[in-house]
Amino acid sequence: MKKVLSLMLAVMIFGCVTAQVKYDQIGKFGTNGQPDWALVQANDVWGFIDVTGKEAVQPKYEQIGIFGANGHDGWALVQSDEHRGFIDMSGNEIVPPVYDRIGIFGANGHADWILVEIEGKQGFLNFDGKEVVPLAYDQIGKFGTNGQPDWALVQANDVWGFIDVTGKEIIQPKYDQIGIFGANGHDGWALVQSDEHWGFIDMSGKEIVPPIYDRIGICGANGHADWILVEIEGKQGFLNFDGKEVEIGTIVK
Repeated sequence: MKKVLSLMLAVMIFGCVTAQVKYDQIGKFGTNGQPDWALVQANDVWGFIDVTGKEAVQPKYEQIGIFGANGHDGWALVQSDEHRGFIDMSGNEIVPPVYDRIGIFGANGHADWILVEIEGKQGFLNFDGKEVVPLAYDQIGKFGTNGQPDWALVQANDVWGFIDVTGKEIIQPKYDQIGIFGANGHDGWALVQSDEHWGFIDMSGKEIVPPIYDRIGICGANGHADWILVEIEGKQGFLNFDGKEVEIGTIVK
């Protein structure tokens, strides 16, 4: 009788133990940036357990990154069905895994924004996980690299424009090329090209010189500090610092 009871007790104890041994891998506590959690893997997907043994995040992600690695101390990158999102330190899915690509906060020159991409279209998320710039652009540049600190170049359908640090579209994408402000000798102007013709925009986004010229030089290059050489169909003249064509060749009486 004692042997039977001992065997039954052993089976019960073994059953309790094996019921808890359900993970293919268990990581070290704290190594993913959350001191009280350890990574666990079951059936090729990952989650977390806490120091009480409770499942803080059910295993369901193909990959889980380190908290803070993408520039937000309280978030970890997760991947599901080859799409990416974020969880926070409570295990909440702050950004659902719907993005093909997610960058790093601040990498594009805006400390509180992160670049995201779906099917080749890019936009930005803020620190709350909200889309502040819609995924409408083929490319988004780094803020400030074109001489305007608060603007970033954006491209859509092979033409370029600008957005500002609030996400507002300052210049709708419509130019084939946009140069750097000041590169042609006028600090407040950037060269633009449309249909193989050149002009200038200013730092408010206004088209100061319409893109009608075949060629535009650099202010001062012809020896006059305030004039810039322009050309249309082989004929040359000058623009002044107001963007007006200078009347030259008149007879002085």
